[in-house]
Amino acid sequence: MEISNLRALYIDQINRLSNQKRFGLNQTFISSPSRAGLRRLRTENASTIPTYPSVIIGGGVAGLMAATYLGQAGVSPLVIEGMNPGGAIIQSEHVRNWPGFLDISGYELIERMHEQAASSGARFEGSKLVDIDLNSWPYVLTLENLATGKTYQIKAQSVGISMGTSSKFLGVPGEEQYWTRGVYNCALCDGPLYKDKNVAVVGGSNSAITEALYLSNIAKKVTILMRGQELRSLDEATKKELLSRPNVEIRPLTTVENVEGDGEKMTHVILQNGEKLELDALFLAIGSTPNTEIFKGKLNLDEKGYIITDEIMQTSAKGIFAFGDITQTPCKQAVCAAGQGAEASMYITDYLNSVEKPKQALLGASPEVIEITSLEQFEEIMRNSDTPVVVDFYATWCPPCRRIAPIYAELAKQYDGKIKFLKVNVDVSELAQKFEVRAMPTFLFFNENKEIVDRLIGANEAHLRNQLELLIA
Repeated sequence: MEISNLRALYIDQINRLSNQKRFGLNQTFISSPSRAGLRRLRTENASTIPTYPSVIIGGGVAGLMAATYLGQAGVSPLVIEGMNPGGAIIQSEHVRNWPGFLDISGYELIERMHEQAASSGARFEGSKLVDIDLNSWPYVLTLENLATGKTYQIKAQSVGISMGTSSKFLGVPGEEQYWTRGVYNCALCDGPLYKDKNVAVVGGSNSAITEALYLSNIAKKVTILMRGQELRSLDEATKKELLSRPNVEIRPLTTVENVEGDGEKMTHVILQNGEKLELDALFLAIGSTPNTEIFKGKLNLDEKGYIITDEIMQTSAKGIFAFGDITQTPCKQAVCAAGQGAEASMYITDYLNSVEKPKQALLGASPEVIEITSLEQFEEIMRNSDTPVVVDFYATWCPPCRRIAPIYAELAKQYDGKIKFLKVNVDVSELAQKFEVRAMPTFLFFNENKEIVDRLIGANEAHLRNQLELLIA
């Protein structure tokens, strides 16, 4: 399979992970380890914990934009992506309100932003946040590697929190099956797909009114399905404007019991009275929950759980910044989050310039792993190597590659002196073509005679460890 065709295969993988997260099948960024496990970690020699000048928690548009600006400022941040790299926007097949693009998929947009951040010097880890200790500085973050389940710690001189929110869902049959195929939670993002169609909005609060008003300018008919008797709005003028629209119908005391379709797309919903309501799309406007559970009692949150920040986006803890949908910002749009990420990066940079630099910082790849950028460099290393060599062919847009990267770095430490570990970015090196690499990640194993003795495709840690043992047997 050609490298250029692999991106499409990863879209389905990421969508499945995203849906698991959305419907409560997995946690995205946070987990709850045992107290004994945390105590054990905290008693480790603190000098062995790597220190980073800045760690960004969250790999959505806000986090990626902050990482890009920080990298260009010479900070080289570490981005903790979680189980849903790219965030909520990756679910949108059409993004039509991003500057410079008439129409771009959420996946492609995140892919480009990820590549931009990486080229600016940002590093990425497929881990989730387990705990954060704000009692000492640099701050100690406990993470769990998503590929191995292993828990480890890092230190951060500054932290940027951009973990976003989790949308609330109806929890009815068919909702998950037709998610992004007729069921959505962002009219501004996906509403333009349903011009002159029949759509419905679930909810009766301000967000539902805003969504319905927007859709009334696009759709043939908008039906508002709400549990209560009346719309709840702090803006009476907007409410009156909505009620005056001839293509808007209010259905009070109404709930959705089932979402049904033809297997490819949603076609109708079943209401609590058994009525079959034919629709082209259903938009959920029943609120969202900020991903701040882990920060309760550590950072100041408002009554809804959103992080409170000051005028420079700093939280109640010095050096801890927050931006994007996880904060009190009224603009819950990707372009707003990206702008906030860019702005926050400047405040983070100012903060770092005002404090003493950390004594140690891992700004690039692990020193045991050598990044290969040319055929000449590769050939020189092979000529001078007196040990077996393993080469990891990866791509920045490949999620399995990003998840196996920290494992590969850890293996390099374990086999230090026995095996030489190399990495090759297939998008910038001709080596991929030379060795006929057509899938990522691909690992090539060379014996001491510089001969290829095996080839491994995929991010399977057990298989990788087995091949390394065979290489030195």
